[in-house]
Amino acid sequence: MSSQTTPTEKYDVELGPLGARLEVSADENEANVAVVEHTLAPHSLAAPLHRHSREDEISHVLEGEMTVLADGETSTVSAGSTR
Repeated sequence: MSSQTTPTEKYDVELGPLGARLEVSADENEANVAVVEHTLAPHSLAAPLHRHSREDEISHVLEGEMTVLADGETSTVSAGSTR
C-alpha cells in the first residue's frame, strides 16, 4: 500500500461540462496509481493548459474523439486510443 495514512475519499462531481469520478484512489494499490474517469460535453475544453510535475497523465478515449496538445504537438485521438 501507499505511505498515505488516510484513505482518499471517492468523488463523483460535475464541474460545468466536465465530470470527474474517482474510480481507484492511489492509496488502494501498491503502484500508487489513481484512475479518474472524466466525461466531457462535445466541443468543450477539459482543462486549461497545464503541466504535471509530480505525476504522469494518461488518457484513454472511450467514445468520440479528443484533441490533445502535448509536447508542443496537437493531435486528435479517437475512441479506443490512448494518449
